[in-house]
Amino acid sequence: MTEKAKQLGNQPINHCLDNNSYAGEIKVFSDGLTKREYFAGLAMQGICVNAGRNTQSFDRLEKLAELSAKCADALLEELSKTK
Repeated sequence: MTEKAKQLGNQPINHCLDNNSYAGEIKVFSDGLTKREYFAGLAMQGICVNAGRNTQSFDRLEKLAELSAKCADALLEELSKTK
């Protein structure tokens, strides 16, 4: 995975602002999911739904998690390309 894709994947899906009106500061922080985690979760949902349609389902959850992460990484790689 390229460095640009890694940076994109480590960004939070939602930026949270902390407005400290007493000090006149606004800080960005996030304790939520990263884009990579979010994309992997979405991929896992799709894989699970389609596994019910196939005769071959996942016999090991580790394989499901690995494939979901690979899908997320591929999407991040594509999104990091400049047009």
